[in-house]
Amino acid sequence: MKTRITLPVVLALALAGSAAAATTGSVSGTLTPNKVGKASTLNVSATGPFSFSGQPQSAKFVTQKGFKSSPKSVRVLCSSSQESSGSCPSQSKIGSGTAQATGTLPPFPPQHDNITFTLYLGVPQQGGDIASVVIVGTDTYFKSTLHSVGRLFRSGGRLELLFTQFPTVSNIPAGTQVTLDKLQFTAGAKRTVKKGKRKHRHKVRYSLITNPSTCTGHWTGTLTLTFSNGTWTKSISTPCKK
Repeated sequence: MKTRITLPVVLALALAGSAAAATTGSVSGTLTPNKVGKASTLNVSATGPFSFSGQPQSAKFVTQKGFKSSPKSVRVLCSSSQESSGSCPSQSKIGSGTAQATGTLPPFPPQHDNITFTLYLGVPQQGGDIASVVIVGTDTYFKSTLHSVGRLFRSGGRLELLFTQFPTVSNIPAGTQVTLDKLQFTAGAKRTVKKGKRKHRHKVRYSLITNPSTCTGHWTGTLTLTFSNGTWTKSISTPCKK
């Protein structure tokens, strides 16, 4: 049996884990630092197993109002051609992570896959977008390169990250169960630029994630996954400090 477990599927299902299999695994997310107005880094950790059937057609994460993001947080944006080929420059890197997954189809033995991936910031896919987010990874079982591109934009004062173009998984046999065992990734970037001339030069700081300027105990977001047979939504929160 050959069961291909593609990177965007693993990432989307990982975030779904706390709702789909709360009794057998956990998912947590933190912002460091978690103080108001600070440039921060997002850390996500999931420990399974989480079991799923099928794959998402889209994945959308929306923050509460107040979060900001700048494409100038990296020195170079991944170009459209580089996004298409999954060959983004190192200067556009915004994060990295690892995942472990298993495909099972009795009576065949389980097939294990270890995936390492890198996150990059790219040129906007549509007018008005902040940027795109490119996921590029490799897996040990197929020794193949996997990549997907999502949109990062503002919507009603909120940040929204949307993936709608997952690779089609055509070689998973019917009845195969995909289990996510572990997932960890970190995302964040910041850059300081000097502007002005001579005595009037000043520093301007840009960040991929800038925390809201207010805190009432927690900051929140909403994750929505759409499958062929339905849609579900989960709220996510992380502690904050003034």
